Amino acid sequence: PQPSKLMMSVRFRLPAPILRGISCLSLFNFAQFADQGLPLIGTMLLTSLSTEARMYGFIVFIAVNISGIYLLYVTELWWILTLTLFGFFKL
Repeated sequence: PQPSKLMMSVRFRLPAPILRGISCLSLFNFAQFADQGLPLIGTMLLTSLSTEARMYGFIVFIAVNISGIYLLYVTELWWILTLTLFGFFKL
């Protein structure tokens, strides 16, 4: 006799290894992570009650600007930064 469908063994498909996507890390991908991930950490630090943690939050936001400027340059959107600076300094 054939076993019922409820009694049949179930095969689970394991997910793809998580580390497979990490092999294609580049400076651009790291800059994207820094540009999007570090502000979350900086916000948590800036809203802390500790003055030392707020100082580190300020430093994190300065570091985020470095990766943001790099991304603007690499994606050929440097003109956005140029127009912003011209507007700020009214050159």
